[in-house]
Amino acid sequence: EDQLWHALFDLAQGFQECYAAFAREIANQMPRSKWHAVLPLLIARQIIHLRRDAILRLYRCERWVPAKWSELFGAITRACAHRIEREPLRLDPMGGPTTIEREFLMTLLLQLADPGNLTPKQIEWVAAQLDGWCQPLRLTLRPSSANTFYVDLAGSAGLQRRSVAALDGRVLFVDLQPVHALLLQNRVVLEQAVRNEPRSGKKSKHREQLELFTKLASRVDPEFRGLARRGERKPASGAVDAIVGFPNISGFLRGGKTESTAETDAGRNFGNTMELAVFGRTRTEPDYRVEPGSGQMAAFTAPGGPWEMKDISASGFRLYAPMSIAMELTLSMLVAIRRRGQDAWVMGVIRRMRRLSARDAEIGLQLIANAVVSAELFEPHKVREADDSVNGDNPSVAGRQFHGLFLSF
Repeated sequence: EDQLWHALFDLAQGFQECYAAFAREIANQMPRSKWHAVLPLLIARQIIHLRRDAILRLYRCERWVPAKWSELFGAITRACAHRIEREPLRLDPMGGPTTIEREFLMTLLLQLADPGNLTPKQIEWVAAQLDGWCQPLRLTLRPSSANTFYVDLAGSAGLQRRSVAALDGRVLFVDLQPVHALLLQNRVVLEQAVRNEPRSGKKSKHREQLELFTKLASRVDPEFRGLARRGERKPASGAVDAIVGFPNISGFLRGGKTESTAETDAGRNFGNTMELAVFGRTRTEPDYRVEPGSGQMAAFTAPGGPWEMKDISASGFRLYAPMSIAMELTLSMLVAIRRRGQDAWVMGVIRRMRRLSARDAEIGLQLIANAVVSAELFEPHKVREADDSVNGDNPSVAGRQFHGLFLSF
């Protein structure tokens, strides 16, 4: 997967370098005439390759740096200067016509739709829907309503909700109400489908789609007001020790014992599954604070050094992690952290990620346990009646034994 991503990323960078050379060429006053006939096609394709770059970066929860936004805004500015932003173009012989304005809006909407916790499959689905969603959208110099989105072509960010403050710079407005109405309509259909489903323990496809549409609708709603937090975020600072992944956390809490080869070689059956946690309460709270030797911690903590605390709330933490480990992190991964100078370890699940620079990434960690202890678990195994003669009077025997975590919240 990593090799495939880098191959696609290098290919996208190659196309962008080609179109950047074209942009520098037309910036010169002398040779403009020879580009005039193909100028709309070149600008549209440049924006398309920028959007493909954005998709690849979103796979890794990475946002654009200001230079990328400047490149995109430079392309739409050239199109507006030549008044070709709404000229119909047919870039795909098998597809319908498009415009530079629509390709620009598709790129903006893609960046807006992802809150930082969409899977690559969901990002691909959103990217495939953008053309249909953006057909009724238009850029305007004046807002159509008090609540709308805008983009500043002199800035370094995408679509933003309009506030009461005055806007400066080269600002264009776009009304996303048609997209919001379409998402709400699909959400109502999915809610009805979920209600008609038989109750089961498994998460259905309709429920997953409903969660996605609910998330997307809140992103494009100009009047969206987030739910009140369980607790306000409070600024925090200081180094944090972090242990990433169930095997490392379990091994550290057991006192540095490493997994055997048979246990770590996870297969497709339940017999080799290691990631099991038990939630509840414990009567031996002092045991939670028993820490293995400090010399063993280096073998389990995340590489790249300690993380940095940014803020804290009742539901979780916001942390800065080195890029050396951030490239290996994925959403829903378990992380145990401990602030320097404290004894207690807490556990959370990665809910959001954002690459900030070549050195740091921002991690949103949802707290799931403020006390963690290692546990030795076994699976009770009921013997069949036909085997009673073999096992004698013992109605049950101990089944598979495995390592787990006991979590208290």
